[in-house]
Amino acid sequence: MSAPNVQCGNCESPLDEDRNEPHRQPCPGCGSTRRIFNLAVAETIHFRQMLGMKISNPSFAGKGHIRAEQLAGDELHRKTRKWFKKERVIDRENDRYFEKITDPETGQVIHHCDEPLTQHSGHGTARKQK
Repeated sequence: MSAPNVQCGNCESPLDEDRNEPHRQPCPGCGSTRRIFNLAVAETIHFRQMLGMKISNPSFAGKGHIRAEQLAGDELHRKTRKWFKKERVIDRENDRYFEKITDPETGQVIHHCDEPLTQHSGHGTARKQK
């Protein structure tokens, strides 16, 4: 946010005075004590997105007949309250699990997993309960 500039409220001449000044001096041009305070405000907005898709086939065995799932986009990490880029592919037909999480500010790969889906266990809902 920038500091406001002050103008005379009558003749709109620019004035060099503080808007918090309790006693205004008359405008040198017209003698008015009316003022116009101009204030510019600028903000930055960041948009985040996450796209996902599922491929299903009624002849495919398994939960919901889902053959493949894919996810890509921004995700907020709950513990650190930081945004990361996330890519995930679950391909049941080709027995593949891929996941990569990257810090968008540094480009550092936080997590990378590329393995057969049948070996991907002990994560998420498959984790042992305490």
